Amino acid sequence: MNPIYRWLDSVWHDLVFGVRSLGKNPILTCVVVLTLTVGIGVNAGVFALFNAAEFRPWVQKDKATFIRLYAFNLEPSFHFGQPGAISLPDYRAFSNANSLHQLSA
Repeated sequence: MNPIYRWLDSVWHDLVFGVRSLGKNPILTCVVVLTLTVGIGVNAGVFALFNAAEFRPWVQKDKATFIRLYAFNLEPSFHFGQPGAISLPDYRAFSNANSLHQLSA
């Protein structure tokens, strides 16, 4: 006989024995089922909270708070990198962009 079939046969006999044992003691069966139910429910709830708090990215709905752009004037009359005014076409391009990919062009 193949070792895998022997192992499956042993597992099958163990499962049958476990079901028969639980059937003979209904109070133990109820306690086991209740414990498993509470344990699985608590585990799912804690994972849902942790997933929402740690794994999901934080996205704010207000576009004004999501990203802030600064324009720097590179003309020689200003200090290098000093904040300065932007042109009207640049302003329109910034305000019409919906993603960082559009701004990167």
